[in-house]
Amino acid sequence: MIALDDAMIALDDAMITLDDPMIALDDAMIALDDPMIALDDAKIALDDAMIALDDAMIALDDAMIALDDAMIALDPGKKIQDTCIRNVGIVVLHSMR
Repeated sequence: MIALDDAMIALDDAMITLDDPMIALDDAMIALDDPMIALDDAKIALDDAMIALDDAMIALDDAMIALDDAMIALDPGKKIQDTCIRNVGIVVLHSMR
């Protein structure tokens, strides 16, 4: 019986020594939650910024086309030259996206 009691006490002691590492592991996992959430938020913000940049590029492209059209309307004789300039500008803008 004494041997069994000693074995039970040793088992209890071993389980108690496992508590601290388990608590430390739980604390480390909890500490990782905040950076992971921050990383997810940063990814969402980056995606939103990229969408806004694409929208701005499209608006710039549209404005350049409108400007070219207005210039052609003011001087119809330069239509071919202006059309070439507009096409080059559109290609450059699209390549930047």
